[in-house]
Amino acid sequence: MDDLERARRAGEAIADLAVDPAGRLFLLEVAARLKPSVMDASRDQFEEAAARARHAVAAADEIARFHWSDEWPTLGEFVAALPEDVRERVGDHLWRAGLS
Repeated sequence: MDDLERARRAGEAIADLAVDPAGRLFLLEVAARLKPSVMDASRDQFEEAAARARHAVAAADEIARFHWSDEWPTLGEFVAALPEDVRERVGDHLWRAGLS
């Protein structure tokens, strides 16, 4: 079997997996494991990721100051109910974290 035939068969197998919900989940898990290791990050890449993480934590800290009841089933609905200055800070942190 040559490389072209092997690639064709692999493509067909991946397509078959993608049809099934469990197969799609498997493919997502495989893809996640194939991501480059954080240990391969440059200093700039690591510092950028660390800054995003700090903003995510800051947003979570702002949100934690308030009681999130079942009245607001989603983060968006909950944040919309917060005071305007808090909404702006949370939104800014989520945006800087790459989450919004």
